[in-house]
Amino acid sequence: MLQIVAIFFGPDKPYLLELLAGFIRARSGNIEDATAKVYGSWANLFVIFSGSELATFTDPDDKRELEGLLGGEIRFEVAGEPAKADGVEYRDRLHGFKIITLDKPGLIARTSAVIKAHKISVVRFDGRCARRDEVIAGVREKSTVFHQSYEVRIPTSVDDATFHEAIEAALGADYTGSVGAVAIPLFEVPRLY
Repeated sequence: MLQIVAIFFGPDKPYLLELLAGFIRARSGNIEDATAKVYGSWANLFVIFSGSELATFTDPDDKRELEGLLGGEIRFEVAGEPAKADGVEYRDRLHGFKIITLDKPGLIARTSAVIKAHKISVVRFDGRCARRDEVIAGVREKSTVFHQSYEVRIPTSVDDATFHEAIEAALGADYTGSVGAVAIPLFEVPRLY
């Protein structure tokens, strides 16, 4: 069985996920991972599924019919192997970490610079803002926090504690505030690559 990726980005409309899931199921595909998000009037679907062969999902007539139902273009590609930095040996398992800080411009840029400096490869990332309402010293404070969640491939040469210290240093005061937290040691994610 192949791992196949389906990617859709187009105008939002009801039942997009159901339409794509039904198309995959009707061709004996099995969804393994899926993300669906709406951004204003636009929708994004990203689905990884197993299937016997790519041609089953890319028949021009079937694909055209699906695109008509979805209201936009869809791509199907064989997943293949994740990219590797030249000469880097990675650990066998994926690892994850999470960061929660007060929201400030540049948090992802600073975090990803540390990730790049350690030749860590990001497999999955999710970042989002959330409102926080709490009482500090008898005063109600409202603030926005930013959550970063990563699944990564870590080189065998990287020391977890050194990486954690580099993240703390890069985020500085934003990290050391009352909401700062990185899950360390890095936790294993139960998927092999």
